[in-house]
Amino acid sequence: MSAPTRGVLEGDPTIDVVADGAAGIEAARRHRPHVVVMDLQMPGIGGIAATRQLSTLLPDAAVLVLTMYYDDDTVYAAIQAGARGYVLKGADLTDGRRLPYPDLART
Repeated sequence: MSAPTRGVLEGDPTIDVVADGAAGIEAARRHRPHVVVMDLQMPGIGGIAATRQLSTLLPDAAVLVLTMYYDDDTVYAAIQAGARGYVLKGADLTDGRRLPYPDLART
């Protein structure tokens, strides 16, 4: 995550920013969020495995993958793990038709 993005997110007291999948799972267990924004590339437990665990631990929480990986295998793995949405870093979110997987933009 870029430093400016991290700074904005960490400035919001309702958002927990964590550095790895294990810390994310623990934070979700403590706070029981409605939405988790998950990067796929993290040290330790990666985003796919963390998404799978969160989907079991908090089935009502929506996991939104935010990543730079957009190949079919990665998208499929994230959705199979329980992600409810998949957004590319830097994507223009004002028009879902521009996303490589527009159907996922509506989930």
